[in-house]
Amino acid sequence: MPPVPTALPDGPAIRALIRERGYTVTDFARKLGRHRESIWVMCGPRKPPTSHAFLRQIARALDVKPSDISDMEDDSEEPIAKRCPACGAGPGEGCVNPGGLPYSAGMHVPRRTPAPKAA
Repeated sequence: MPPVPTALPDGPAIRALIRERGYTVTDFARKLGRHRESIWVMCGPRKPPTSHAFLRQIARALDVKPSDISDMEDDSEEPIAKRCPACGAGPGEGCVNPGGLPYSAGMHVPRRTPAPKAA
């Protein structure tokens, strides 16, 4: 199996962006669907090599480029989707993807109200 490409995260920058966006590390990890320790370790003094995929996921959630939060050189990833691929709705609009989640800047977030029943 080929090696997974990794980069060194900039923990203080990640932590500052998380706070700036109004999250705690625990809440941010929950938003990503990750364990809070995965973020804590990255923001701590050890800064272990982290996969490009995980750094891109963090960067998308913080609306920054991966190079802003790591020593990653290649930022050739496609820009963050601003429209839902299923229906074309923008962030905060009433889109509902096939999984039943409203669209929010590149990802569908859990609904706070129950979905309407189909007729």
